[in-house]
Amino acid sequence: MHNKAVLIMAKAPQPGFVKTRLEGRLTPAQCARLYECFLFDIVDCALDSGFNVNIALTPGELAGAFNNLVPSSVCVFPQEGCDLGQRMSSAADHLFHRGCSRCVIIGADIPTIQPGHLKLAMTSLETNDICIGPATDGGYYLVGLNRPCPELFAGITWGTEQVLQETEDRIQIHGMTGFLLPELNDIDYWDDLVRLYKEFDDKELLREREPLRTKKFLDSLFLEI
Repeated sequence: MHNKAVLIMAKAPQPGFVKTRLEGRLTPAQCARLYECFLFDIVDCALDSGFNVNIALTPGELAGAFNNLVPSSVCVFPQEGCDLGQRMSSAADHLFHRGCSRCVIIGADIPTIQPGHLKLAMTSLETNDICIGPATDGGYYLVGLNRPCPELFAGITWGTEQVLQETEDRIQIHGMTGFLLPELNDIDYWDDLVRLYKEFDDKELLREREPLRTKKFLDSLFLEI
């Protein structure tokens, strides 16, 4: 599966740089720790899927140092581009130019994602141009490609509840075929975090693996509240 790549779009887990919508309820340091738990749980999930795992990191100048914090099989490289669409497109192009045949892009905000979601996404790309994992906030937690596709990311109003619909419109406009994965919850706000904590009891949702770092952090967090 070396030519099938999972690409994680990630930020360096620094206070004041990640999960800032949770500040007020959490300190900047707690937000950074939470994001770090999310990210490394997702790295473990990607590794469990058996695919080649890559991280596109911002700020890009920290990619070299961050490479020392992940397993040696994980490749870390800088994000490039002015907005999220350009950064995802550029990172995917980087992998396609290195011989990747299918690329599944995910973020670091869905700690409940399972290896099965990644495997289903890869399988769907055998017969579809694009696969999308819709999030409950109107965006998506996953997008899969089997070729460079800059037109999929251009002109999207990122950070809004229109992202999924606008992306589906582009799939249709450009005559591509698409596949939808099961919907998952994105974690941006306090209510999302409370819901996530309750989801740890859902054995069907977490039937393959639990996000153990995230669970341990939230256990300690909600014990203090």
